[in-house]
Amino acid sequence: MTTNQRGCVSLLGFLVFVFFGCILFPFILLPQAGTAVTLPVISVPAEYYLKDWPSKDFTIVNSLGGALMATIIVLLIAVFARRASNNWTREVPTRFQGMVEVIVGGLWGLTQSQAGNKPKVRNLLFPLVASLFLYLLAGNWGKLLPGVETVGVLHCAAYEPVAFNGFPVQETSAFGRPYFVLRSEAPLNTGIAGTYESYHRCEAMLGITKYAKYLPTELDPFLDKAVLHTVAEGDTLASIAAKYTAQAQEIAQGELPKLSEYVTVNYSGWQSLTFTPEMIVAANTSGGTVNIKAASGTAKPAEDGHGDGGHSKPNLNAIQAEGTATPEPAHGDAHSEETHGEAAAVAMGGLTADTPLEVGQTIVVRPERLGYDATTFHNQLFTVAPFVRGMATDLSFTLGLAILAFLVIQAFGVSELGLDYFQKFINVRAIGNVGKKPLGVIDFVVGIFEIVSELGKIISLSFRLFGAIFAGTVLFAVIMFLTGTTIPAVILLLEIIVGGAQAGVFAILTLIFSAQAMVSHHHDEEHEHGEHAEAHH
Repeated sequence: MTTNQRGCVSLLGFLVFVFFGCILFPFILLPQAGTAVTLPVISVPAEYYLKDWPSKDFTIVNSLGGALMATIIVLLIAVFARRASNNWTREVPTRFQGMVEVIVGGLWGLTQSQAGNKPKVRNLLFPLVASLFLYLLAGNWGKLLPGVETVGVLHCAAYEPVAFNGFPVQETSAFGRPYFVLRSEAPLNTGIAGTYESYHRCEAMLGITKYAKYLPTELDPFLDKAVLHTVAEGDTLASIAAKYTAQAQEIAQGELPKLSEYVTVNYSGWQSLTFTPEMIVAANTSGGTVNIKAASGTAKPAEDGHGDGGHSKPNLNAIQAEGTATPEPAHGDAHSEETHGEAAAVAMGGLTADTPLEVGQTIVVRPERLGYDATTFHNQLFTVAPFVRGMATDLSFTLGLAILAFLVIQAFGVSELGLDYFQKFINVRAIGNVGKKPLGVIDFVVGIFEIVSELGKIISLSFRLFGAIFAGTVLFAVIMFLTGTTIPAVILLLEIIVGGAQAGVFAILTLIFSAQAMVSHHHDEEHEHGEHAEAHH
């Protein structure tokens, strides 16, 4: 096979891969199954599992799940490494033991080069730095596992402080247990914005009693599904409306169905539902254009309302159920009824209630009812709060970790230098020696700026970690939504690199700041005084 042939085969394979991974699955097969890729709710605060539990002012959020996952991963690594190394007595390491030793050895070498080999460095600083690195690495990489940040708890689409977009759900079961999947039947579907009413109706259906007044009292005969009709020979708007009005009445004579294995909503019965030609036309109107075709050869009223010479006399107000007679208007009202019918026909895009329609076309008798208009649980608007969210995508976590690192830095500084460590911030020595060294005032002012710089470490450490990991999550979600199921694999590779780098940056900066805190700012001055004293003797 020549070079050109190999190149053509490789290109063909790539195109086939792109077709299946980037077109067929995400934009054809998944939408047909009602599971097209959706754009998740992007929320800076962590989503909650439970509100006001175990106490009124306490909320369990899903970033705790991410922290727990990272803890378990680190503990499992420690257990398996200890077992693989035979309690660290095996002289010829296994692959897993060797990998762990390489990581730990690298961290120890870095710690020793920056902070020396003091007992407090070996026994305290190094274990802390290594733990920070491994813990953050497990959390950052663990969030890339399947199911993390994708499988979770259904929440109603909120309406404040901003209106989140929600989706209806479809119910299925596995191992005898029901579960729900967001239903999206079109690619690039961003969902429907939640409203005050839709949120409270959804919450009421989930059993929140304080919103019970928003519950629907009657069930829709068509269970909120879209009502579609394929036009047959002789169908008109009037006959179609009468057909589905009668069908709704027939359904209402039956028993209420059990709609869900998971959620029970008590209804008083079926709601009264009457279809009209105007409703059907409105359901098929988009951009001011009626998307219903009259049968070929059918005369339509002209724009002036005279149409076929004034012989057509539709009476939309007199349309009754199919099979009943339509009363003729009184002789004296013939002209007024004719004028009304013609005006209605113009408003209906040139159609009248009795205009024969083109055979074979599918028209919407009533669109699907979603949100507050829906009476079923499945057609409310929902979002998913993942069971496990990457812990570093929660600013509360990164801020707390940064505060911990800040306190550790101060603790190492005080343990090494004592109270003299605080001369770095409030230089009392410079003020006391201002008579001999007037420029010492500058040292005092610099110390004030050191306070700001030291507090800035909290912001630097927390926002750097949060920004990088949260941005990666958002980028992956957006690329997955726009391009499907294959191209985002590249983002996953970047996330592996960024997750490892950010874990290392946080741990190394903590190490460097701690090492700097243990060095006296007056070391050179004291050294010079010592040399002067030796020379004098």
